[in-house]
Amino acid sequence: MDEKELKEDEALEQLLDILEDPSSITREELDGLSNNKEAIGMLKDITDCKDAVRQESAFLVPDVDTEWNRFYAKHSVHRFSNRFVWGGIIGMAASFLLIFLFSWFGKIYQKDGITVCTASHNAQQITLRTSTGQNISINNNLGAGTLKALGTTLSHRKDTLELKYAKTARKVEIHVLSTPRGQDFKLQLADGTIVWLNSETRIEYPTVFVGKERVVRLYGEAYFKVAHDKRHPFIVQAGNMQTRVLGTEFNICSYQGVDSHVTLIEGSVEVKSSKNRDFTRIKPGEDALVKSNGTIRVKDVDVDAITYWKDGFFYFDNVPFVDIMQSLGRWYNVNVVFKNEKVLNYRLRYLCDRKSGLEYALKLLNKMNNISVKLESNTIIIQ
Repeated sequence: MDEKELKEDEALEQLLDILEDPSSITREELDGLSNNKEAIGMLKDITDCKDAVRQESAFLVPDVDTEWNRFYAKHSVHRFSNRFVWGGIIGMAASFLLIFLFSWFGKIYQKDGITVCTASHNAQQITLRTSTGQNISINNNLGAGTLKALGTTLSHRKDTLELKYAKTARKVEIHVLSTPRGQDFKLQLADGTIVWLNSETRIEYPTVFVGKERVVRLYGEAYFKVAHDKRHPFIVQAGNMQTRVLGTEFNICSYQGVDSHVTLIEGSVEVKSSKNRDFTRIKPGEDALVKSNGTIRVKDVDVDAITYWKDGFFYFDNVPFVDIMQSLGRWYNVNVVFKNEKVLNYRLRYLCDRKSGLEYALKLLNKMNNISVKLESNTIIIQ
């Protein structure tokens, strides 16, 4: 083994130790790692893997096995194969690497501040992907022939498009509907269930439900008004949890990289962790938080603060400033940089009409004490 390989091995060994216990890293180790060229190279390769996935579509699920194997081949990770049981765990390890190291790497090298949201350069349009792989842009110009072939109708109400599926379909297909940043959407499934999709959200569903259960998969945030059917439970798979209902109204927030939430408006739901099979039932006005380790925590919440987005508003009550800015960055598709780290976790109350525009949203923020926000090109800077 030459000197270069030895240094790469040492760097990778240190990175893997950090991944196993991120809280154990000291300031000295962090500073040393930031000056380690081999470690920096590995981190850059990991972020390149993630960027490659992003280029095709903002809503694709990364093929972590492929990306990890690419990194594995380049850096001779097989010398540490005893650290992992290759197979089922490789996807988990790769996913953890891509998410954790990307955010950690960004914080280390942003000398001018901490970026909490990055603008997307993908086309910002609502799209529908069919089982055949056809991608259809959903807008007011969509032809009647295309809608008929899909078994749907399209309407425009209160600045929101609504796609409605017929109760019967010629054949069962899996459709994938995606919303971009800055747009929401209303969807009515074949069983009559209504789903409001927030920005940067993806939902997978059948054109008609068959079998004993009605199952959909969600990535992002959506409000569900489920059509009652006691013989066919409605199940939403999102993140590391599963929500099971017969007929009720609830909100699910499950964006990548954050803990998943289920907030019940009316009725009753069962929330189950896919991590450890832990489950709970919640009542109206309660929120179930499913942590990354599978534990579930239930608390009372103000449901208006959580569901006002459906009516076109930002509404936050006693929420960390960083969470508010991530939501604004996602909706208006801009970069958000904190140059003043002290205000990251300020807890604020904030209400704003999303349709009023970014400048108005920032104007309201600047009226608050100890908050200074400005827009430079496509970047919000918090000073």
